[in-house]
Amino acid sequence: GLFVGLLSNVLLKSMRLADTRHRLLASTFAAAIWLLHPIQVSTTLYVVQRMTQLYTLFLLAAATWYVHIRLRIHDANQHAPAPGVSRAQWSGLWLGCGLCVVFAIGSKETAIVFPLLVIALDVTVLSHLTWPGRWGKAAWRFCATALPLALFTVYTMMSWPTLGQRFAIYRFDLVERLLTQPRVLLDYLGTLFIPRIRGLSLFHDDFVVSQGLFDPISTVVAIAVVALAITLAIVFRKRHQILAFATLWFFGAHALEAGPLPIELYFEHRNYLPAVGLAVAAAAGLLWTMQKSPKAARFGAPTVVMILAAFCLQTSLSWQSPLARDAIWANEHPDSLRAQIQFSSSLREAGAVDQALDVIDPARFSNPNSLHYLAHAASSCLARKDPPADWLKSATRSVDTDVVWQWVPNQVESILVSIRKGRCRVQHDDVIKVLDAHLDQPIYRLSSTTHYNLLHLKTEVLAQLERYPELAATVDHTIDLYRKPQSYLTKSRLAMKINNLDLAEETAQTGLARIAELNTPSIRQFVPQFESVLQQIAARRNQSNRTTATELPQSN
Repeated sequence: GLFVGLLSNVLLKSMRLADTRHRLLASTFAAAIWLLHPIQVSTTLYVVQRMTQLYTLFLLAAATWYVHIRLRIHDANQHAPAPGVSRAQWSGLWLGCGLCVVFAIGSKETAIVFPLLVIALDVTVLSHLTWPGRWGKAAWRFCATALPLALFTVYTMMSWPTLGQRFAIYRFDLVERLLTQPRVLLDYLGTLFIPRIRGLSLFHDDFVVSQGLFDPISTVVAIAVVALAITLAIVFRKRHQILAFATLWFFGAHALEAGPLPIELYFEHRNYLPAVGLAVAAAAGLLWTMQKSPKAARFGAPTVVMILAAFCLQTSLSWQSPLARDAIWANEHPDSLRAQIQFSSSLREAGAVDQALDVIDPARFSNPNSLHYLAHAASSCLARKDPPADWLKSATRSVDTDVVWQWVPNQVESILVSIRKGRCRVQHDDVIKVLDAHLDQPIYRLSSTTHYNLLHLKTEVLAQLERYPELAATVDHTIDLYRKPQSYLTKSRLAMKINNLDLAEETAQTGLARIAELNTPSIRQFVPQFESVLQQIAARRNQSNRTTATELPQSN
């Protein structure tokens, strides 16, 4: 919020729109509406989106510093003879912006959109600022904008043949994503301009995918609107600088996540940075209103802030109770499978297992797939009820062949926990059949995390069933594919069970070497388990040696 205010202030200063007092009021207004907008709530309260907050912080710092340096260069060259750009100014520009962008990219890779933000600034609100020197300006524009964009374009073109495969875990392909994103962007704008409480959620997997230009018809309309907005912003970038800046900043900040990347279609947190441009435009609009109608400005600005504050408070309060929040999401997104499963899980944790069964009942959905049946079976087990007699047949027959459902391992694991606690009469063999039905689909191999989790669960079930030959083959296959320390640990323990201590020790040492190679906190937590296995191996060898030493005199 502080940097939103600072950026607004330096941009308004660069355009000489008002005196210091009025600029501070307008900048405070920009920061307030950005901070209090209800669309920002999920970004703030959903812990994992701290990376979005951090990269936005560093990019705003970089943009603010860039505008500040540009203003100093311009002011220093207003008097003849023009001194040009000093070494200190160049150093400050490169060092300040460079460090901030590096930190931003370290927080989240999306920060590589910074060159587009610089372009949005340069061609609109900063276009009137002088930049003396022939080569300095060209070098900056080449290194800060042209070179990064060229490298990203080359990388995208090189990755293009494999991009289609990475969409395996989603319900849309590359073309459908590109067709859908203009509708998503307009939906974002609608939410930003007309704040609402209903419909805000972490889950938007019910957003209708565009199957073609005219399916739905809003697809071609959205594409035309987005193209027209960007075109008008470029054409009138000097006549209507603030509006052009807000437009180019918004679409530039969205360019990566609304592009050909294999990621989800819709997330509210993606507006954290793009909304800044609209906030700056609102500040300029407030200054204009102050000049035309001071009374309207004095009444309108506080009213807008209070309305946003009320909406923000109401949205935030819904996060106090996970159960109440998930109920709202499930009610507002009835076609979102993730929202329904999340609500069902919250009901199960609250002890309302019968209600959880009703929420996730496959009969409620028009085209249920294996995940519906697995989630219903998991809820049935938690309710100490046996799943319907045909659940296994339905779960294995309805496996998607063109979409990877990442929540399948979670539901299978929940069923296994219930089996261990004796809550239902689902057999381990049934779980193996479900796992094999998903593992047999080639598309699941394109999602390494989901595929590995399914294989890991299969090894656990095979170990429970003591089907050691099949377990050994599955573990070896998992190691060949992923080289996960957990797989080495399983193989080492299996070797101990069949009394192959040499293989057990060799596998454990290989697993420790793999941990040292990866060297991440989540992986290093397995070190004590490997050390325990090695200690057990050493103890069994000592015991074997003592037994041999005792038997030798007797044989003599």
